[in-house]
This record gives sequence, structure tokens and C-alpha cells, in this order.
Amino acid sequence: MPLLARTLIAVILCAVFGVLYSLAAQTPASKNEADASVSGKVTIKGKPAVGIVVGLHSASQPGLASASYKATTDQEGLYRINNIARGRYEIAPIAPALVPSDLNSPNRQTLVLTDGDTVENINFDLVRGGVVTGKVTDTEGRPLVDMNVRLRIVGQQPQGRMNPDGQTDDRGVYRIFGIPTGRYRVAVDDPRRYSRGAAAYLPTTYYPDVQNTEKAGVIEVAEGFEVSNIDIKVGAPPQRFSVSGRIIDEKGKPVSKVRIGLSSIIVIDANLTSYESGDNGTVSDEQGRFRLTNVQAGKYELSIHAGEEGDLQPHAPVQFDVSDADVNDLLVNVVKGALIAGTVVIEGPRLSPQTSLQTSVIVYTTGAGGLSWAASTPVKPDGSFVIGGVRTGTLTFKMGSWNRNHGFTLNRIERDGVVQNAIQIQGAEHVTGIRLFVSYSSGSIRGVVKISNGTLPAGSRISARVSQPEDANLDIGEVEIDTRGHFLIEGLAAGTYQLLVFVHDPQTGKGPVMSRQQVTVTDGGVTDVIVTLDLTPLKPGP
Repeated sequence: MPLLARTLIAVILCAVFGVLYSLAAQTPASKNEADASVSGKVTIKGKPAVGIVVGLHSASQPGLASASYKATTDQEGLYRINNIARGRYEIAPIAPALVPSDLNSPNRQTLVLTDGDTVENINFDLVRGGVVTGKVTDTEGRPLVDMNVRLRIVGQQPQGRMNPDGQTDDRGVYRIFGIPTGRYRVAVDDPRRYSRGAAAYLPTTYYPDVQNTEKAGVIEVAEGFEVSNIDIKVGAPPQRFSVSGRIIDEKGKPVSKVRIGLSSIIVIDANLTSYESGDNGTVSDEQGRFRLTNVQAGKYELSIHAGEEGDLQPHAPVQFDVSDADVNDLLVNVVKGALIAGTVVIEGPRLSPQTSLQTSVIVYTTGAGGLSWAASTPVKPDGSFVIGGVRTGTLTFKMGSWNRNHGFTLNRIERDGVVQNAIQIQGAEHVTGIRLFVSYSSGSIRGVVKISNGTLPAGSRISARVSQPEDANLDIGEVEIDTRGHFLIEGLAAGTYQLLVFVHDPQTGKGPVMSRQQVTVTDGGVTDVIVTLDLTPLKPGP
């Protein structure tokens, strides 16, 4: 089952511990006037920070360097940003050498602004970050230019905190500044590893000159201090091997024209593993045989892709180790799943003449035990979509992404012109003639979260989700609650929704604490909601 599907199942199984009180009122949607404002103070160890630029940018656009709104602090460290249009934003000082004084604080804060909103006391207390510097060379002492140097924090990464990276110059020297106090491993990456068709790249190497994460040294970075001479010598390109095998179906017959790829299994530490897809793929021949070359030592998992019209999937994950020799005679058993083909049809007016159907269809099945399988596929420019490998169960569709509907509402499902309430999938059947009728929606839920019986633990966060009561398996929208406890979920069709507000404490592992209720939304209207979140379950036990 895909990782996202497993995540969705985990959310569904969570218990509800909170108690919710809400006040809902319908207000008409207003024109988006650029009349909101944000103000606050920036300090360095409690003293006014003069001349610091504070940037505000849309939460959907990466990077504060191109902030939509900016202001500079005055002699008292005060700033004020005016004439802001309503929306969801991120705000932070643009000061790369400085970091938040609270290690558990994120680098930036989230704000939800409405028309005429006046937000005050968005304050930032900063300290000077640490510095790590050194030189990267090859085995003969020659400088390595344009190598990526990354810091990996030892222990749990605080929520929302981003660590700075660096790059070597023409002398092989790097200097990373603005580093929060903490313990780190330093890693050097060859940027060619991310380029398809590139020559053999140098191995990822950790200080001091090791290629095994578990043997990497740990450095201490303190506030305002520089850690020097963290030099790393990168070894020669590692020895490469080949990986070969066969793909067979349920009857043991070879399967041709299936694309094979490798995903590297990277063990960060005892509790964290990640996957990195490579660029060395191949296609099985008429005998189902495949051979991958230039594979370095490591842990891997095979992936297959049977093409847009394909309906094959691995019977079970195929994982293996490459140590000091070629890997031969791997056997990949594939089975058929159902294949779904259909078209998305837009009903009603578009939001604007420029709006296009740039979205995805999520296909998922449910069985006796709830959500059992889920995957997504992009909608083509002509509105068509195809997805294979669908598993047995009750077939359901959703528009948008995994946690956001992007303003699309699925109104009804037809198969060969007949409205469907549910489509049962059995085995490897091909389901065609599906038409998903969707419309653009403009209803919104605007809310405020209030905390009772406690305070939020450091590093915790609150989010809000909405789903349709008759189908709570997948969320229609999800947003993070901002610094003031405000949230805004947009692009909803008229109707009744289930609103879920939840908090999870990453330090104690208790929770999540949740509160839920039903909220009614009108087309083009804004529903205001006040949510009281009871933190009693997060209090320490006796």
C-alpha cells in the first residue's frame, strides 16, 4: 500500500479525545480588499533590532526572498506592513545570520488574514546563529568545487525548523552560517547525483571522511560561535555493480515492456529511514529479463511501472542489498489490478477564463476494514485520466490532492451515463466510461481555535481538516492553524462538512487531541467558527 494511503488510514483510526464548542454564522463573501495590516517587534536577545527586513509571502509560494510584502524595523525594532490582501501567509525576518532564540520555534510564522484584519504583536526574538566552516578535497588533496554541504541534526528535528546548507567555492572551502544551537553531522554530496545521465558521482561523505552514517562524527554548534576546520576528504567514485532478474506474472510467464527502477533505502538513524529514487532504469525484454548497471553498494527496493495503460503491480516489495558483487536472479512477481479510465467534466462557470483543469484524481477503495488502497493520477488537458493496479473493494473518487481539493467539488459520478453511488471492483477488471462531474467552488470556513485546560507544549502544532460526513476517509481540505489560532479553508461547495481540529505533541507522543463538529457552508459565503480545544489528554499522568 502506498505511504500516503497508510497515512490516511492512521488518521482515520485516531481516537477523539477533545470536546468542541462552536459558534457558526453565515456571512457573505466580500471583495478581496488589500486593507489588512501586520505589525510587531524584532529583538535580539530582548533588545530592539534596527534595520531588520521582515517579509510576508503567500504560504503557497516558496521562499521569503521574493516576499510579496516587506517592512524594515525602526530604531525601536518595530515594523508594520500595510495594504495586505486577505489570504494565508508566512512571515519571518529576512536575516540569514540570525535564528529564533527559542530552539523549538519555527523559522517563520503562519498568518491567516481576512479583509480589514489588523494583526498586532507578531514578534520575533532572535540570536546570532553559529557557523561551521571547512574544506572539501579529493583523496589527493585537490579542492572539490560546487559540492553540496548539508547539516543533519542529531535527534528530532523541531517542527518547522529548517537548517541552512552550503556549497564549496573554487578553493573547496565552505562556510555555513545562521545555524541554531545543536548537535549536527556534516555531509558532502556530489550535485551530479541528482542529474539524469550524469557521469559517476562521488559518494556522499560525512565528517570525518566516512561514508557510513553510523560512523559519522558529531559536532557541537553554539550560539554565535564558529566551528572551524571541519574538513572532509571525499573518496573516489565507488565501485559499481549490476542488478539483474526476471519479471513473471501469476502464472509464472515472463512479462515484457515493464519499466524497472531502483529506490535507494537510506538509513538516517535507528528510527528514521528514507527512500531516494535513482535515474538508472531499464525495461524488461520479451523474456521478462532486466539488467540495471552502475549500481553502487547499498540497500535498495525495486519499483515497476507498466505504463499509462498498465495494470500490474508487485505482489510484494522486492528489497535487497548490494555489497561487493553483482546481484543476479532477482524474481519480481507481479499481479494484475483493476484499470480505471474516465473523463472529468466541469459543470458551471469557471473561476476565471485562465483557470484550467490542473489537478489530479484520487482513486481509492474501501473494504470491510475501511480504506484499503489509494493512489492518484493527473488529469490530462482533455479531461481524461487512466489509473491501473486498483485493488478490490468499493471504488471512490476525490478531486485535488491528498489534503486539499484546490477548489474542485465532485458533484456526481456516472458510468456509461448512469449515476453511480458505489462501484464495486473485483479482481483485474477494466472499468471504463467513468465521468466525474466537478464544479469550481467558492465557499469558505473561517475559524478561531481557543485552548482550554492547559497550554500547548513546545514544538506542537494544530491543524484543521474538513471532509464530507458521508465519506470521512479522505480530507477535502487541510490547513495549519496560524500563530493567533486562526485558520481559513477555501474552495468549498455549498453543503455540510465535518470539521476536525487536532493537535499532536511530538515530545510526549500523547495525542492527537481532537475536536470535531459539523459545519454548513453556503456557495460564495464564509462560515465563521469558534473552536475550543481541550488539552486535558496532554497533561502528565500521576
